[in-house]
Amino acid sequence: MIKLRCHFLWLLLVFGALPLTSYSEVIPFADFSLGLSVQTLDSSYEDDEEDNDDGTVSYVAKAGIGLQLSPFMSVQTSLWGWSSNNDKSRDSSDDDDTSNLTFEGLSVSLEATLQLPFSNEHSDFHSGPYYRFAKQCWSAVLSGLVKPWSGRGCNDLHAVGIIFPSTHRTRAAFYIEVVQTEFDELQSDAVQIGVKVPL
Repeated sequence: MIKLRCHFLWLLLVFGALPLTSYSEVIPFADFSLGLSVQTLDSSYEDDEEDNDDGTVSYVAKAGIGLQLSPFMSVQTSLWGWSSNNDKSRDSSDDDDTSNLTFEGLSVSLEATLQLPFSNEHSDFHSGPYYRFAKQCWSAVLSGLVKPWSGRGCNDLHAVGIIFPSTHRTRAAFYIEVVQTEFDELQSDAVQIGVKVPL
């Protein structure tokens, strides 16, 4: 019940800002990014005598659509995907347990981004640093362990990044960001580069 109330309040916050926005300032956009992420399983998940800080590296990709409500704020919904390099894991030595770990996951998020905007005359978007908060619902699995981990649920997602100033005339904007999210006992940290394209 508490989780449902939090999700309802989050929806009110995001969509409650729409009537306060001048529609002449609203820019619909698509958002795409690629990056690398590190997943680390909480040591409390396993009780053996070996090193419990199991982790793996995976690729992460995101595709989303959103609205730039003002230079200071945007909202969007995104589809996220994580995938490990399975071929590399199979070719790795059996003695290296962590190299055999693979992480696969999917999530859908509802995001709000607050930005400190700076002039960016060559793009439809302002440049500058930003903070993103999201609620995401996910399903994921970490295999290659004696006791494989899997789960599904809804958790917070936090990101900080910067939109670069454009040097040539383009309607798009490029950015880099660091993203942190938790999948219950598993934490994911990622670095991504992406682009926002006006629609």
